[in-house]
Amino acid sequence: MTRGLARRVMTSGKLRHLLLGQPPGGFDLAGEKQLDWGWVMAKSAGLHGHALDIGSGPSPVPAALQAAGFTTTAIDLEPVQPFVLPQFRVIQGDFLEWSFGSERFDLVILCSAVEHFGLGGRYGAADENDADLRCMRKVRELLRADSRLILTLPLGQDYVLRPWHRIYGRERFPRLIEGFHIIEGRALLRTAGGPWREATVETGMNHPKTPQRYALGEFVLKPMG
Repeated sequence: MTRGLARRVMTSGKLRHLLLGQPPGGFDLAGEKQLDWGWVMAKSAGLHGHALDIGSGPSPVPAALQAAGFTTTAIDLEPVQPFVLPQFRVIQGDFLEWSFGSERFDLVILCSAVEHFGLGGRYGAADENDADLRCMRKVRELLRADSRLILTLPLGQDYVLRPWHRIYGRERFPRLIEGFHIIEGRALLRTAGGPWREATVETGMNHPKTPQRYALGEFVLKPMG
């Protein structure tokens, strides 16, 4: 490769942002994780039993659940959970392919995870158009009666921003939560560079298509039946 070609490749905006994990222009989502993690911990308070965090990555949620008394399992293609704690299990694997046998859970966490299922190129997932729907069906099968799913995800006009994430709107979101009742939910929106502000879920689903930001949806769900 010539020096000039190498320079053009290394300075290519598209390649640079792919390597950094962001689209050209970057994301304007500062504070999203704090809101998500706060929602998960607040809504798991008072619950107990066996918890499963799907797509945990480096999240503090699994260790916090363990400290709160849950028997906790974290699963991720590349988990960053460097702990050996009582009643705490870390699985490195693909949730869709992992067999849990007869194991069932009282609480499942999908915190900014389901929107990445089936979008190859960012987290090592294989391309599969409906992997997010398959994920939710498997979650429902793993939940005990009277259990809870705590879900956070991007809201807005239906949109797939490959390879980064899906955004869920009036078409995809009802399909995603099929088989679940919404117990509680909210949306949060931010203007460019501004703070997040709470809004209704309907308002969140009106968020325009843009690579830089989306509305944040946070829900507590219960399986039907």
